[in-house]
Amino acid sequence: MIKATGGQADPLIDKKIVVADGLSEMAKQQKAIGSNLNQIAMLAHEGRLHSVRLDELVEQHKTITAAVCDIAKVVK
Repeated sequence: MIKATGGQADPLIDKKIVVADGLSEMAKQQKAIGSNLNQIAMLAHEGRLHSVRLDELVEQHKTITAAVCDIAKVVK
């Protein structure tokens, strides 16, 4: 569960500061998805992989992207 907290204005930058709990974990998940896609691309380029089902990676990406969009709505 991602939750935005804070909301204090920083007088030096005149911007609202919001802390999004869980954003670090989502960044790790996106990095892992990217690494998996890179490995798939390398294997396909080497001719060691001829077909692949990306259903799980696509679903993970959709979930993470939706969560990031939810955070963006709160931060606005």
